[in-house]
Amino acid sequence: MEYTIDFDHYKQTLLKHCQNTIEEFAKKPENQNVYSFVIDAEATYGGIYVRWNSLDGLAHTLTFDCYKNYSDERVYGFRGLKHSVGDFRFEDAKNEELWDLNNQYGAVLDQLWDKDDEGEEGNRYIKKFMDMLIEVVDELSSSFDLFNKTEDFIAYVVEHDEEWDAFIHKTVSKEQFYKAYPEIQAYEEFKADISRRPIQEQVDFWCRTYIDFKIENPTEHVMALKKLFRYDFDIKDQLVAIGKPAVPTVVTLLEKIVNDQSTSTDEKVNLDPWICQSILIDIGAADEDDIQRLLTILASQRESNDSNASNTERILTAIDPVRFPNG
Repeated sequence: MEYTIDFDHYKQTLLKHCQNTIEEFAKKPENQNVYSFVIDAEATYGGIYVRWNSLDGLAHTLTFDCYKNYSDERVYGFRGLKHSVGDFRFEDAKNEELWDLNNQYGAVLDQLWDKDDEGEEGNRYIKKFMDMLIEVVDELSSSFDLFNKTEDFIAYVVEHDEEWDAFIHKTVSKEQFYKAYPEIQAYEEFKADISRRPIQEQVDFWCRTYIDFKIENPTEHVMALKKLFRYDFDIKDQLVAIGKPAVPTVVTLLEKIVNDQSTSTDEKVNLDPWICQSILIDIGAADEDDIQRLLTILASQRESNDSNASNTERILTAIDPVRFPNG
């Protein structure tokens, strides 16, 4: 199918609009300490929003009642308000020609979805759209010099249905990325240090740290990771990434939880079996010994009419859907 949108014209229209927008802002007193410029896209509908922010803009946002009591943890870091594109103070004025092109793009995409059950044409169309936005950011490099920028200034593209960093490395160098998000580099170094340990030590470390997060035990490692803006689900991801070698330890923890045993040497702490079950479902692999342990857990849960039994069934199905098809 021929694309009915002239992407070259689309690109030049957006590029010119961004250049004009930056030039106008550069003349204003608010052009101080700009740290981020983002083309915020809705690729599945046809939306393009040009947004940028400065340190003063962030400070202004923090005066709003809904934000003024935010802790540093909620303001800074890659997950914080500082880099929440939808909360940036500055955005472009409406451009009628660009608005029309966005609508045309969305209409064509709707036609492609209707005609192609597999979505291959639509996905190619979306890729062309996103590639266009990335090219625009690349070609705006000289315009960004008009900003009074911070040393960690970055310019990139985000898409609403993708992870925040899905496209950032297309326009931001690794060096500049780490300047903007030093906590990410620090976390990578933290993980690398743990990965040099024997595999069982890695499992024990991440499992213990995971529980410490869950029971809010402020250990040295928990506090260090919180300073890097990391949470319990980040630790869970490490156990899932280790995979099958982590299963025996996680099953042991699940046994303790199901049998209502303490997971803390200091006090009785009740934990939801799901914190283990979700890890085991995501790993989706286990040796026969661990499968038998899971079957024992399941039998105990069924006997006590434990509603969590269904999730244990899901673990077994994830491990072997032919042998255990009913999870």
